[in-house]
Amino acid sequence: MNADHIKPCPFCGARANLHHTKDARGVIFTAIRCDGCFAHSAYFFNPRHAVEAWNSRVGIGDCYPFGRPDSVLH
Repeated sequence: MNADHIKPCPFCGARANLHHTKDARGVIFTAIRCDGCFAHSAYFFNPRHAVEAWNSRVGIGDCYPFGRPDSVLH
């Protein structure tokens, strides 16, 4: 899987890339990390899972099931 399949950062819009790290046992984990603000996903054993997690986006309706807070106050 290459960086062409990774969406831009949801926070700053910068490019994001695969980031690999290895633990003391030599097990490789992969996350997606933003090149701009350095936000990152959780680490996964499978790079494809890291990309799927990073690329999933929550819609505004999913964040506010009872309506946006500003609409409640007015």
